Amino acid sequence: MKQDLTAEDLILFKPENHPLPKGKHEIRDHDNLKLKYSLLPREIVCTENLTPWKKLLPCKSKNGFAGILEGRKVFDSNYHSLGIHVMILCSDAICAKKELHLIQTLTVVHSHHYTKSKVFDISFFGVKSIQKCPISEHSRIVIDGNVTINNSVQSKQLSLNSLKRNVTLINVESETELSFERTDFESSPYNKGLKIIRRFSGYGQERGKIKTFIKNINPDTNITVLWTEIVPWLARIYFHTVEVSTLQAYIDEYFYTPAKDRERPATIQMKLDLAPESVTEISYEYTKASLKYTEYPPDPNRGFDLNPGIALFEHEIGESLFWNSDQPLWNQRFSKYVTNTLVLILPLPDFSMPFNVITFTSTLVALFFGSLFNIYTREWRVKKKKSLMEKIRDKLFKAKTD
Repeated sequence: MKQDLTAEDLILFKPENHPLPKGKHEIRDHDNLKLKYSLLPREIVCTENLTPWKKLLPCKSKNGFAGILEGRKVFDSNYHSLGIHVMILCSDAICAKKELHLIQTLTVVHSHHYTKSKVFDISFFGVKSIQKCPISEHSRIVIDGNVTINNSVQSKQLSLNSLKRNVTLINVESETELSFERTDFESSPYNKGLKIIRRFSGYGQERGKIKTFIKNINPDTNITVLWTEIVPWLARIYFHTVEVSTLQAYIDEYFYTPAKDRERPATIQMKLDLAPESVTEISYEYTKASLKYTEYPPDPNRGFDLNPGIALFEHEIGESLFWNSDQPLWNQRFSKYVTNTLVLILPLPDFSMPFNVITFTSTLVALFFGSLFNIYTREWRVKKKKSLMEKIRDKLFKAKTD
């Protein structure tokens, strides 16, 4: 983990900001724990990213959920996200026994134009059937909406009152071939949560400003937001330019950690109380750092990625058919909002200059050094003038030789 891209002591990830599952307790000895947070803003998509993720599953890539994960189908999508969540929890209040919770998540979004067939079947994922993992307690498939399964698979239709949706639940007990007729329906409007826009402002090659607009889209509910920005030292933030503009929000807590060149990033953390349908603007100015010649990446003209901002806010717990209510990740009342990444364009040196200088210098050296070397190393002799008899003799000797 690179030190200059890693932040520490974030209020966003304190234990009191994350509820615990039923019957579990947090670790009391916080002094011996170290929290580090780092982001990888950009990575080239590769199917090999999926292989180590599948190896962590109980049945690996043989049966169960991983059996339908074909790399081309996963990455050839409009959106995909891989996640691994690891938590260490205590089984009792005195923390005599600790448990390690590992939860893996995968989200894949395909356009409805991806397949023109009105009948959806499991072959969409490149397999003929799905099999239950032998060591799993249960395997479930949840389909949004009431659908009729076209084979002998047993299913039941349920209603989620909190989400105002009907779903079809399928318990996978053995090898299952799944197919059903697709139905189109309009999704219900979502009027809870946040809307966040983060962008650059200003002009010029040396200075700039980053603005973030946070809107509470709830019509009648206040939202408490834990806002965190981790800015690399490439953008040097001026603390006195940090501004929070709003008419209907309050700042409960505020923390700022300045950056150190090539050592650590800058960290801005706020705890905001947002009124219904209020808009809060967070802005700060920065100057662009100068890099050493060897610190530029192979593609410097693209720019440098700035980590996205993170907003953690509380919401109501809805019904779930995917997992048990005592699971440590899914019973939480908090949602995390990650903004888009920004690309910082730094002043670039003329990388062709060394090549031009070397070429020009080598040419001059070849021209002048070659001539001087020839002059100083050649042995000079005075040519003796031949007499008339010697000239006649040389010509006769040459003619006789020919």
